[in-house]
Amino acid sequence: MKQKPSNPERNCIPAGIREADLISGIEKSGYPLQGIVAERLVKRGFAVSEEWAYSDRDSGEPRSLDVLAASERRFDLRAQVVPSIVLLIECKRSKHPYIFFGW
Repeated sequence: MKQKPSNPERNCIPAGIREADLISGIEKSGYPLQGIVAERLVKRGFAVSEEWAYSDRDSGEPRSLDVLAASERRFDLRAQVVPSIVLLIECKRSKHPYIFFGW
């Protein structure tokens, strides 16, 4: 498999993992969906950051979220209040449906 010489050792794919298996694993993950979601949000005027990194408040560990998207909607340039929306999106692929409960 191709990799940059500057790739840190900890990021290298372990010996014994075939490229076809890696591609199959990626296709089964939420990663392709993440790209589709990010692309569609950009087309709708959102500023998008994929693999947005943050520090976990409880553990202090570094973590990442699949997509961070933000958009402001300025209807009146003189307005003092500018409505905006920020979306934090985690993309998953599963054979089982997700159920969300709102309050």
